[in-house]
Amino acid sequence: LDVSATPEGRGTALRTVAAVREVLPIPLTVGGGVRTLADASALLQAGADKVGINTAAFENPALLTAVAEQLGRQCTVVSVDAARRRDAAGWEVVTRSGTRRTGRDALDWADEAVARGAGEILLTSWDRDGTRDG
Repeated sequence: LDVSATPEGRGTALRTVAAVREVLPIPLTVGGGVRTLADASALLQAGADKVGINTAAFENPALLTAVAEQLGRQCTVVSVDAARRRDAAGWEVVTRSGTRRTGRDALDWADEAVARGAGEILLTSWDRDGTRDG
C-alpha cells in the first residue's frame, strides 16, 4: 500500500508492481492512488491479484461497485482506516492517510462497502499504525 499516493496526488506504481510480480510468485494486493476503474484494471494487468481502494472508495462508493462488477468481487478490496472517535465512542473512518476524519462510523462503512461489492476488507487501526503496538 502506497499510503502517500493520494495525498501527494500520485497515481499507482505500475512499474513497481510488474517488477515485483516477476520475482515474487505470491498473491499480491496493491493499493494507493487508485481513483478509477481504469486505475484498478491497470494494476491487475501489471500483475496485482487484488486492488485495495481506500479514499476514492469512501468519496465515491460507486467505484467499489464498478470495480467489483467489471473486474470481479474477488479482487476488490476496500481498505478501511479507522481511528478511535475523540469522544471514545467507537471508531470513525479516516481518509487521506489519516489526515481527514470523516465522522462516519467504521463498521457502517465496512457494511456498505461489502454491499457495494468489496470482496475483502483490509482494516487498519490508524491510532496504532506504525507503532509496532497494534
